[in-house]
Amino acid sequence: MDPVVLSYFDSLVRESDLLTLSDGAWLNDSVINLCLDYYQQDRFAALQDRVCFLSPDVSQLIKLAESAEVVRGVLEPLALESKEVLVIPVNDQADPNAAGGTHWTLLVYSREKGSFFYFDSFGKWSLPHAARIATRLVKSIPEIVIKQPLAVIPCPQQSNTFDCGVFMLMFIEVLCTDMMQHCGRFDETSVAALPCTPSQKRRDIRNLIETLSAQRPTGCT
Repeated sequence: MDPVVLSYFDSLVRESDLLTLSDGAWLNDSVINLCLDYYQQDRFAALQDRVCFLSPDVSQLIKLAESAEVVRGVLEPLALESKEVLVIPVNDQADPNAAGGTHWTLLVYSREKGSFFYFDSFGKWSLPHAARIATRLVKSIPEIVIKQPLAVIPCPQQSNTFDCGVFMLMFIEVLCTDMMQHCGRFDETSVAALPCTPSQKRRDIRNLIETLSAQRPTGCT
């Protein structure tokens, strides 16, 4: 038995998922998907017309799909062609038949700047995976116009092997907070400093889950 602790839009968090919020653990897809849903629906809802937060499973499908036609079919309901900024979590799992992976990074597309931007808290570990997603998106969505090559952005680095997912979420929060403060304009350099430690961010996410769960009680198991 692994009871559901929170059902929130497209996200489902079970009791076992909370274990990944402990220091020393890798965040899993369920926790990351919840945070992205929360950003889209609540924290950064004012950016909904401009920004789309892709889920980890959609990002992985873009990377591993056999053809551009499959990618277009998956993306069509998201109306990405109307968005100014795409926020894309990147996982380094390369096997379409396996779950998980070992590293999370962030890929962002800005229509205004005509470029993809890559944020990695561990050097350039997953750059090939991000580049593949960017290439797939360009081939699948004609409205994605590239004026500059994919840019690797200097950003804070993790000091261990397990905080990558936390760093990725903090990068997203900093970038989107900066957009909220500057009329929706995207600035890739705003990630130079993070608002808190990874441990604090883990506690913040756990508190968020508890708060949302209290507001949206579920009897699911």
